[in-house]
Amino acid sequence: MPPRNATVILEIEKLVYGGDGLSRLPEDEAGRRMAVFVPFTLPGEKIEAVLVPSKSTFARGELQQVLVASPDRERPTCPYFTICGGCHLQHGSYKLQLDSKLEVLRESLSRSGIVPSIKFDTLASSPWRYRNRIRMHIQHRPHFQIGYLERRSHQQLPVDQCPIAMESLERTFLKLQENPLSFLVPEEVTEIELFTNQDQLELTFAVWCLNPRQDFPARFFQWISACLAQFPALQGASAFAERGRGQSQTVIARAGSPALTYRVGEHPYRVSAGAFFQVNAYLLDALIQRVVAAITPSAGSTAWDLYAGVGLFSCALATAGAAVTAVEAAPLSGDDLTHNLRQTGSGKVIRATTETFLEQSRSQSTRRPQAIVVDPPRTGLGKSVTQHLARISAPTLVYLSCDPATLARDLKPLLESGYELVTLTLVDLFPQTFHIETLAVLRHS
Repeated sequence: MPPRNATVILEIEKLVYGGDGLSRLPEDEAGRRMAVFVPFTLPGEKIEAVLVPSKSTFARGELQQVLVASPDRERPTCPYFTICGGCHLQHGSYKLQLDSKLEVLRESLSRSGIVPSIKFDTLASSPWRYRNRIRMHIQHRPHFQIGYLERRSHQQLPVDQCPIAMESLERTFLKLQENPLSFLVPEEVTEIELFTNQDQLELTFAVWCLNPRQDFPARFFQWISACLAQFPALQGASAFAERGRGQSQTVIARAGSPALTYRVGEHPYRVSAGAFFQVNAYLLDALIQRVVAAITPSAGSTAWDLYAGVGLFSCALATAGAAVTAVEAAPLSGDDLTHNLRQTGSGKVIRATTETFLEQSRSQSTRRPQAIVVDPPRTGLGKSVTQHLARISAPTLVYLSCDPATLARDLKPLLESGYELVTLTLVDLFPQTFHIETLAVLRHS
């Protein structure tokens, strides 16, 4: 391997999960070619890069210049691209982004021995101004700033635009940086999440705080009261103590009515500040339609919606006639789920983890449903849940995945248990990023 910080000429083979371009160094004495991962490159390009220190069996490089550019290379829309840690693929055409994500998905499945005979489908829409939710970091000293984090860093990056965010969110974070609003932000606030509904007429804030003092609620209420006067769309805000990602959230202060109504097709959903909801404003209706069509619910049919969130799929299935059991453990999302499913006039909510629910269904000899929908976090289903699903063998299983590696891991035992893949759809909920959402529909013979 060349010494660290050496300049090398590389040819990029493909994009990998994470958004980097893959290349390889010349053969060493043993005939091995070390992999090199270089961000902001595209397949087929010839580049000059500097190798950066790495303790891994592969190398990383920083792009210096593109010697031969891909015809799919485009000028990034955002001036913070390559500096901000949010986007990874703005330098490539949208077609190339979709094609590369499909290839990553195929390779992830193939590594688990899954080679589907079916054609992969794609569900996509506008790659700009699609995010209905953004989470930003707040810096109080030496002066107040709202922004993102720099790439591979905890360094604050102040921004004055974000072209993947809906316009109202961009206007809002710019206004929040101005006095007197910025002056009123409690110093314990470290992050703020802005969330708007489908027509951008309603808005909520969720904020995270580090070591809030006893008088925090009063100061929080004063700040949000001033915001309510400045932002007609703002419904209210909730404050949470800063904790690790994935841990349960406890509201420590509220102001206004911190929930909005998000309409997707015919379905209105109450979504509280801090509750989970899909971020792509353009694809939600089409996504729901795909899930409902895969299940084809009818009067009397039964369906389980596991990891149900606020009921994005539960409500649509209940409205279509299915007897729905929706399972959700998170308190905020569970409250919204109960409210939303009640509006359909049917359905049952279980406030538990999916694993606990499935274990109880086994001990109680619960009748198996005609269909199951699973929308787990990035960690996927895991061994226990997958085993339960294989045991239940519902005729239809719909799996919405946000990580191709955990999807492939979970699909393997399900396919071995008798399930068959009937459709695989790349749902591009996160354009300009490497993130991959996949809708897999399985049938059991």
